Amino acid sequence: MITVRMNQWVERNLFWVIPLALVGGLFAFRGLSSWISLVPWLFAWITFAMALSCKASDIWEAFRKPKLMIGLFVVGHGLLALIGWLWGALLLGADSPFRTGLVLLAAIPFGISSIIWVDQAKGNRAFTLAIVVIDTVLSPITVPVVLSMLVHQQVEVPVWKLMNDLFVMLVVPTLIGVLMNEFTRGVAVQLTKKWIGLSTKVCFIFVVMINAAAVAPQIWPFRAVIPMLIPTLVSYIFIGYMSGWWIGKGESSFWRRSALFVGGMRNISLGLVVALPYFGPTVAFPVIVTILLQQPMATLMHRWVMRKEPFTI
Repeated sequence: MITVRMNQWVERNLFWVIPLALVGGLFAFRGLSSWISLVPWLFAWITFAMALSCKASDIWEAFRKPKLMIGLFVVGHGLLALIGWLWGALLLGADSPFRTGLVLLAAIPFGISSIIWVDQAKGNRAFTLAIVVIDTVLSPITVPVVLSMLVHQQVEVPVWKLMNDLFVMLVVPTLIGVLMNEFTRGVAVQLTKKWIGLSTKVCFIFVVMINAAAVAPQIWPFRAVIPMLIPTLVSYIFIGYMSGWWIGKGESSFWRRSALFVGGMRNISLGLVVALPYFGPTVAFPVIVTILLQQPMATLMHRWVMRKEPFTI
């Protein structure tokens, strides 16, 4: 079937497709930036498609690894924030406002887009769904605590907007997908398997393009500092991925690949919501640039992990 072949082609070529989508979004920002309101619904469909092949027992199974989950929380938000503070001082200077942006990147919750990369890497989707939901729920506590400890700034996370996004993009689609799978005894998966995989890839490509288009106008005023900032951000994002990989040491690749992508990806939209009103555009700029770097870095990590380690459950 043509949709199956197209899906397989996209999977094989994600390493090139995602960067091309990013560049396309930057150049077509005038036409695409107005579509930003579609992003939560595109993510909702991706989450539903991932959850459709999960059972209720798979979700409970995700809590079999409390040490892995707690390790990702502590290292991903605590240790990584401290590394960001020190890394920023070393590479950007102790007085650089971009330092605060690095700390903010560690403080914000794990990214929803990690779900699709975990799926591509044959990791544990149920574990990824569970930890992203829990981390997002806890973010009104974790984000202010991390920022107050390291940058001595009191912030207030927009709880109602956060909960609304959480329900639209994660909770409701997950519940519907799992319940459909349970009630149909897997028939729903069989009926949709020929086209649903391709639909998630198309949705994700549009998410990448729309997000790139949305931030394109904000990059131009800071163009002079981009050559200095990008190496710092790339290395910092890489440390995030490797922290997840390190935390998953000793686990099977089914769990460790999940930890890799959860550790490296962040909810950038929440970072912007916090950064702009409390710190201004200068501090927010590393968060903005991370939108452009996070997905290409994920393609590199995906290629690396698929070649490095044979799959084991």
